[in-house]
Amino acid sequence: MKKLFKNFNILGLVAFIAAGIFAISWTEIKKSDPNGLFYEVELIDINQPATDANLKIKGLYPGSTPGEQPVGDCEEPSGTLCAIKMNIADGDNIPVTVEEAATDGLIEARLHRASL
Repeated sequence: MKKLFKNFNILGLVAFIAAGIFAISWTEIKKSDPNGLFYEVELIDINQPATDANLKIKGLYPGSTPGEQPVGDCEEPSGTLCAIKMNIADGDNIPVTVEEAATDGLIEARLHRASL
């Protein structure tokens, strides 16, 4: 062990430690992407009103990318809720309903489809 430290100079050791810290911090930044993703929502019971409790989260909204709105008609400011933007950490479960996501404070934005 002493031979190993004799061959390293102090500057090399500092550079090695700094590289390790940078690698760890880069991983943490990547895990918490600030852009979030849009998730598609739909009614659970079509005979009930479109409340947060009656809207389930289907999964990622098709055609959307992190931080950008979905393409198509899911952009209107009023009407039926069609997508929500959430920032969920890697390894966390996606909420089942919009109400659950709202309770957990995960919703960053809501997009609506114009009423027909």
